[in-house]
Amino acid sequence: MASQLGNKNSDRAKFLRKLTSVDGQRKFGKFICSTKKVVEVALDTVPQSVEDVYLADAEWKDADFVEKVTAKGVYLHSALDSALNSIDPNAQGCIAVIKDYDATEISAVAGRKTSNFSLYCNEIRDPGNLGTLIRLADAFAARNVYVSPASISAKNVKVLRASAGSFFHLPIYQNFPALELLNDDALYTVASVVDADGTENAVDIKQAISDANGLEIVLFLGNESLGLPHEITDACNAKVNINMPGNAESLNVAGAGAVLMYLINE
Repeated sequence: MASQLGNKNSDRAKFLRKLTSVDGQRKFGKFICSTKKVVEVALDTVPQSVEDVYLADAEWKDADFVEKVTAKGVYLHSALDSALNSIDPNAQGCIAVIKDYDATEISAVAGRKTSNFSLYCNEIRDPGNLGTLIRLADAFAARNVYVSPASISAKNVKVLRASAGSFFHLPIYQNFPALELLNDDALYTVASVVDADGTENAVDIKQAISDANGLEIVLFLGNESLGLPHEITDACNAKVNINMPGNAESLNVAGAGAVLMYLINE
């Protein structure tokens, strides 16, 4: 066991809090994830990038978790709940420091199952929505997840927690320009639209899949309140909408993503 994280005002605690901010993550090339469930996924998928694990005193009774951390050769520290909660109020007794890794390391994982589509998240601002979309992309075996420059960081501790560890199962490309995908002739780009103007010329997702003729589909999902900008919808190969016979005008972005990703895989 390494040193204890006791005082929430210690230099170590202050440093760990810096790793929850975008500026701190860029400066140090590290980020924080929390809860034993998420940390355990990181240990299983990117153990070489897990630098430190901090565990509240009450959690040391979980012998299997303690053994897994030590077996991976990761520094394991005891910590007071007050110190952990100053870093993430919802840490649930566990945080880990993750060193940045290349997304292609996940692409190369042996046995990773993928479908013929990727997901592009444009200007998604809510951490719960982005985390849920990452989890859905994992569930439906997306090849990649691309996150736009104006979206919340996929390394945000709330996003990581909402993804339930799926962040570590997928190649995720942060700050990725939409134009790079829209200009790639090897991809078939599909925009999810909901507004009255955007649904003009929209087709069913099954029609879009047929029209893709075997090309990898990239599904574009837009901002929670504004949707996708016209410069993206107009540049995509197809616009798709979801037939909703009920009275709701629209679904939130995570709900729409769930329906469309399920239909792509059906």
